[in-house]
Amino acid sequence: MPGSAVSGRLFGVIWPLLAALVLLLLVAVLGMQVLSVIRAYIAGESHWSKAQKDAVSQLVHYAQTGDAMAYRMYQSSIAVNLGVRRARLAMEGPEPDPETARLGLLEGRNHPDDVGAMVALYPYFRREPDVANAIDAWIRADALLVRLHGLAQALRVEVEVRGAGTPRTHDLANEAIALGKQIAPLAQEYADAMSAAARRTSQLIALAGALLTLLLAAGGIFISRRSLARLQRAEAEQRAAEQRLAQLAQFDALTGLANRTLFQDRLAQAIARAHRSERRVALLFLDLDRFKEINDSLGHEAGDRVLQEAGARLRRQLREGDSVARLGGDEFTVILEDVESAAQVQEVAKKLLRAFAEPMSFSGRDLFVTLSIGIALYPENGDDADSLLKHADTAMYQAKHEGRDNLQFYAAAMSAAANERLSLEGSLRQALERGEFVLHYQPVVRLASGEISSVEALLRWRHPQDGLVPPGRFIGAAEQNGLIVPIGAWVLQEACAQAARWQAAGLRPVRVAVNLSARQFRRPGLVDTVRAALRAAALHPQWLLLEITETLLMDNPTAGSAVLGALRDLGAHMALDDFGTGYSSLAYLKHFPLDFIKIDRSFVRDIPGDADDASIVKATIGLAASLGMLTTAEGVETQAQLAFLKEHGCRYGQGFLFSPAVEADAFAAMLREERILGGA
Repeated sequence: MPGSAVSGRLFGVIWPLLAALVLLLLVAVLGMQVLSVIRAYIAGESHWSKAQKDAVSQLVHYAQTGDAMAYRMYQSSIAVNLGVRRARLAMEGPEPDPETARLGLLEGRNHPDDVGAMVALYPYFRREPDVANAIDAWIRADALLVRLHGLAQALRVEVEVRGAGTPRTHDLANEAIALGKQIAPLAQEYADAMSAAARRTSQLIALAGALLTLLLAAGGIFISRRSLARLQRAEAEQRAAEQRLAQLAQFDALTGLANRTLFQDRLAQAIARAHRSERRVALLFLDLDRFKEINDSLGHEAGDRVLQEAGARLRRQLREGDSVARLGGDEFTVILEDVESAAQVQEVAKKLLRAFAEPMSFSGRDLFVTLSIGIALYPENGDDADSLLKHADTAMYQAKHEGRDNLQFYAAAMSAAANERLSLEGSLRQALERGEFVLHYQPVVRLASGEISSVEALLRWRHPQDGLVPPGRFIGAAEQNGLIVPIGAWVLQEACAQAARWQAAGLRPVRVAVNLSARQFRRPGLVDTVRAALRAAALHPQWLLLEITETLLMDNPTAGSAVLGALRDLGAHMALDDFGTGYSSLAYLKHFPLDFIKIDRSFVRDIPGDADDASIVKATIGLAASLGMLTTAEGVETQAQLAFLKEHGCRYGQGFLFSPAVEADAFAAMLREERILGGA
């Protein structure tokens, strides 16, 4: 009986402790789930905010240019915001529709693993004051988005009826910008309220854990050492759970980097410290180049792995005191404190660019991912966090415009340059309609004899005000906005037609070379476009040479080889342009149906004096010969270069030593007179 009494007393002491422990674990698990959902809503806001900004930008571009591609990009962007709105309405209706809500959140680019819990906990969130404030901001932002979408529809009607660039489209574009400015603070209000809810939840969980821990400690004196050890383990688990919850609230779940909330806090603190000590701060805004293509072609799992590897590479290149964050999507930031000079910042940025020169290997496939980096300095480019972030973002877009894979410091002139680019793009669209494009022709000669072997068609733009515009000023813009496709089709048609006209005039037939852009090559129907151009000109396919760059071909070797094969089946010849500047694998190269390899001018420029370039050129000539291909050297300008190339077996060459690109009549005269070029 005494033993039973003791056991009863021990049980009476232990069971409340066990109940408290169970309650503690339940609170921790529930708290982690709640904070995980809050984190998902915060992460969703970054996608929502970026999509809204992109929608406004694309809508303004559409108003200015009437570019249908810009309107389709607007529709793609606004679908993210409208999907999230549809999800909220489905969750708030008198009869909630969880499936519609789930699909809407997925359209809003929320992670599939999060949307179930986001829908399930939404009704309970309404009772929490901070979350209620966030939802109120959400509702107000949705109302503005509905207005923006209605405005977009009105703008589309206006553009289709009266065209772009009218006073009405200008007014509608300004209204869109004004709505965007009204929406931006609501998005920040939503993020701030959700962050406050996360902090409040963490505090409540910590308080509950502390109270329960005290209860466990008070009862611990009545139990054995073994029970005390168990209590200590429970406390350690509680602390670990609290640390994990804090991690979720301030760090990006995918990469482990600081999230937008923590980044903003760190940037504000860095500026405050720099202000007190009269030091400088650098903010680097980084964006992965062509990340959307990876997501679209390889799937979101591959995209997530790229983001994780990108975050890891950034961390490895920075000092312990530097701060790196992922703002959302493929956007990252780096904060550098105690900056001595812009040159110091530039070296850090170059180091980051070099870190991405190596490919990322996934599932036996190499992906080449590069960075565009924009840099803003405190106090020169802004004295608060918002200004620095805005200016670093502007500089990043300038880096994109300059060809990606580079860095740009912010300068006030960038705003003017952006306006100039918009004007150029508008004129570019009209240039094709007005017939302002012309082709010039540069001879390709047989090095052994100096005879003209073929000719390359090169695009020029006769601008009504600016005169002859070099391709370097407009090809990049045409590639970005999609105009390169109709322009490229025109080049192909005109080059084939001109070759046919030369033959009809009794001139010796020569092969005409046409460069294919990345968009042309990847676009379905390229083979049909080439066939139609040949048929319209009545030109035999053997007199057409199509050139593609090495980098383009290596983006997707399997698909590229299939397209090359189809073009070869037409009877056209194929050339690999700019060889040596990309990342060709010899294992792939030998399987491509190519006739010519063109040695890039960067390797020809310093031969024979530069031993490295000389070795590369000799190796390329030997490689081409072993694969049954012929070589053409680009940029030949001196007799010494010509002698070296002839000595080592290069068959063809082009460059200023022979002739610059000339108009069609001037080239016809060369053919008619059978000129020997280059003093061969």
